[in-house]
Amino acid sequence: MDKVMSKRVATLQDWASINDAVRVLHRRRIGSVIVTTWDGFYQGIFTERDLLSKVLVEDKLLDKRVGEYCSWFMLTAQSGIRARGAAKLMFANDIKRLPITRMAELLGSSQQGI
Repeated sequence: MDKVMSKRVATLQDWASINDAVRVLHRRRIGSVIVTTWDGFYQGIFTERDLLSKVLVEDKLLDKRVGEYCSWFMLTAQSGIRARGAAKLMFANDIKRLPITRMAELLGSSQQGI
């Protein structure tokens, strides 16, 4: 799985602005950021799809909190999952990003097309 897992995962706290999230996506050349609460718990994931479908199409201001527009359902997989298993999980849940964790620590993200 390490060969198909991106280790360029970024996190932002839920109070950060959508504009902050866009800057991180652009600067790091990634398609999503993990949104966390003030105490470090995973709240959700903000993806390019969220930006398009929840923010830009709805003509929302980019100074809104990213936590209000992230996808709340964030499926994760444990480290050690095989690429085929990750692909099946992603297909079954219609997701393009699958954060990989070990003991609740974020290690990376598998992306659709693996």
